[in-house]
Amino acid sequence: MTRLPAPYGDCVPDGKTSDYIYKNYEYSVEGCYRSCFQQLVLKECKCGDPRFPVPAGVTHCEAADPVARKCLDARMNELGGLHGSFRCRENGAMVEVFYEQLNFEMLTESEAYGFVNLLADFGGQLGLWCGISFLTCCEFVFLFLETTYMSAQHNWALYKKKREEKEKKKRMFE
Repeated sequence: MTRLPAPYGDCVPDGKTSDYIYKNYEYSVEGCYRSCFQQLVLKECKCGDPRFPVPAGVTHCEAADPVARKCLDARMNELGGLHGSFRCRENGAMVEVFYEQLNFEMLTESEAYGFVNLLADFGGQLGLWCGISFLTCCEFVFLFLETTYMSAQHNWALYKKKREEKEKKKRMFE
């Protein structure tokens, strides 16, 4: 599955977070366990386990310091063999899957509605409504011209009829 990076989600490329202690190496589950353990030791003991790298500005626990050794031993006894208990990635689980067929489906995330689509739809709507308003204006002009023409034609017919009646009356009296 291919997921989109920010701003479409909170996925971290390659599974690495800022707490991952092996910066120049590929992400691995074991590296995740060690990073989680080291972060816990740093939080509880205020120094890092000498077996693993520490972030910049933090020191390893000194072997001569009895308080640091005691704290480190307590963390190792408490969590040393519990690889599965660390929360290395949110919303993660290990699942065994049996495949009936060896087909696969590639799922790729994509943005649902981007800025370009927004502009295209806005332009389409603008063109539609401007086109409709232009056609409406043309229809009103055509309606005005046709009404004026029909009114003039009707008035001309009335004028002709009255003139003919006058001429008819005039001929009757002659």
